[in-house]
Amino acid sequence: MRVLIGEDDVDQREILGEVLTSEGYRVELAANSNEVAHRLDAGADLAILDLHGVASPEVSRALNAASPRPKLLLVSGDPSLALAAEQLGADGFLSKPYDLDLLLHRVATLSGRS
Repeated sequence: MRVLIGEDDVDQREILGEVLTSEGYRVELAANSNEVAHRLDAGADLAILDLHGVASPEVSRALNAASPRPKLLLVSGDPSLALAAEQLGADGFLSKPYDLDLLLHRVATLSGRS
């Protein structure tokens, strides 16, 4: 399973990438909305995106154009954005700081590994 991590915080992006790689996922990292859109064009099974850091109209268009559309897990430091994530068609939402075990469980569920 190919997982795209779109996160503007370099430490969070790198740590999450290492953890998911160690769990057996193929991981691609993106630091901004342009990188996310480009990598979505190349295909992904699951996208984990920071709602504030990488969300943009360009990313929304890339998600909508992707065929098949990847599962989408949005994360944000603002817990009030859970409704916004749902309106964007996200398959899940986690508020930062999130529990890593919970994130891994969500990823496993969305990838069909649970």
